[in-house]
Amino acid sequence: MAPHFVFLFFFLFLCSPHKINSCTCTLDFGQFPYEAHSECFDITAGSFQFIGMDSCCSSALQSVLKAIALKSNRSRSIFLESAEAQNCSSTFQNYHPKTHLAKCNLQDFISSSTPNLCSNNIDSIRYLIGNERFNAFQSNCKGLSFINYTDDACYNFVQAYRQSLQVLKNSDSSNGERCPEALLVSLASSDVNSPNRVQGTLSCLWNEIKLPWPKQKHNKVVGNLLGSKKVPATVIVAVTLVILVPVLYKLTKKHLQYASEKDIENLSVIALRKELEEESKSAFNSHKMKYPKQPMGLIIPT
Repeated sequence: MAPHFVFLFFFLFLCSPHKINSCTCTLDFGQFPYEAHSECFDITAGSFQFIGMDSCCSSALQSVLKAIALKSNRSRSIFLESAEAQNCSSTFQNYHPKTHLAKCNLQDFISSSTPNLCSNNIDSIRYLIGNERFNAFQSNCKGLSFINYTDDACYNFVQAYRQSLQVLKNSDSSNGERCPEALLVSLASSDVNSPNRVQGTLSCLWNEIKLPWPKQKHNKVVGNLLGSKKVPATVIVAVTLVILVPVLYKLTKKHLQYASEKDIENLSVIALRKELEEESKSAFNSHKMKYPKQPMGLIIPT
């Protein structure tokens, strides 16, 4: 019986962290489910799907922030505690095991422990911007409550967002780098009973968020490209040209320089030869004029 208890102990020990992770995350990812894109799947080793990492991580974070907006409507807090941010990031990745969302480091964008964050409370955001401005800003959201909102609705909303964001940055003492996301979540959470409004708010303003996604080193990307068996011929030709063009340029430049020097030398020789011929011709004419040719049979008296 003892081995069975030992096995049960280790089984519970190994499984307990997963239970803690799933229980500690209070976000609801079901109302706004994440839809993966083709570039999010790490299908083959050495594939160059990493090139689409920005799009993959961006759409994933947008789905997470929608879930945070739902929670912020009740808790009034925008960013999550460090442990919950990590747990929610892991839980979200577990929902999509075939993707490589682990490379996105989503927890860094939703954790309250991130340095130079921003105000972490919706009421604080309202206070820094001003209730009158914030209420006017919220009224602009109404046009985004429709599934297909108009261009004018989004345009007016973007203008109001940029003005409010500038006021927030000037008023926030932390000089937070995540203030754009904080303001976005504050607006999206104002009316969570309207899913279209939450969706429209993030869809309209999403490109206003500048996110520094992790980048892969250039030499690693090139190595993956060259190491793949499915590399197109155009890629190989492009890499070859990048290597050969500088070499050909140097050789051509050297050849032209040598040819120019040779041409100058040849021209100098021709000019000198012509000058000597002119001098010789001039001397001959002078001699001819000084001693003209005498007619035949004429006797000159002495």
